[in-house]
Amino acid sequence: MAPTLYRAMKESAKHLRAGGDIEAAMAGGAELITNAGFVLDYFEARHADTLAPVASMQDGPVRILVAAKLGKTRLIDNIGA
Repeated sequence: MAPTLYRAMKESAKHLRAGGDIEAAMAGGAELITNAGFVLDYFEARHADTLAPVASMQDGPVRILVAAKLGKTRLIDNIGA
């Protein structure tokens, strides 16, 4: 089930690179993760250098960050968008 996190990040990043809305991309990824049975701590797009929230891809280099629990295990990951 862990690959679901990576798939959600990849799909959200693809949506963002295609010019999609950040809120919609993050909501779609979060839904994919929770539907897989994870308890989501966060699934966010942030500035790659400062980790500040971003409103669009034009705000600078963007990374997608995720932390989710599956049972007692907490998984974290990130990728560039």
